[in-house]
Amino acid sequence: MFCGAPSRRTSFGAPSKRTSFGARMARFPVKCVAAMAQFEPVAYVRSDRTKMSEGHWADAESRIEFDPLYARGLAGPGGFSHVIVVFHLDQIPAFDPEKQLAPNPRGMENLAPVGVFAQRTK
Repeated sequence: MFCGAPSRRTSFGAPSKRTSFGARMARFPVKCVAAMAQFEPVAYVRSDRTKMSEGHWADAESRIEFDPLYARGLAGPGGFSHVIVVFHLDQIPAFDPEKQLAPNPRGMENLAPVGVFAQRTK
């Protein structure tokens, strides 16, 4: 869902008064549009690891292999200290709300279920 945020300017172009975000939202109607994102990969991450359960990921070495079509886009990053990698996990099973929205922490049946956004979970 994409929702356009209200502008910090009034409809006449003058800066708006400092108000809370909620107050600004009330004054300016927001249009929300449901959208599906489609991804076209430009590269793939490769590793010798084949299973998530192997653990010790801090020690794992991986490489990013770019499609030759995008090779020119790699010109110049050697002078920078960081690279931002946006990724999509394409091999995880489909989401199952019954099992995944409020699981028992660490799969331990003796612990009460906790919402997925309130715990670190796989």
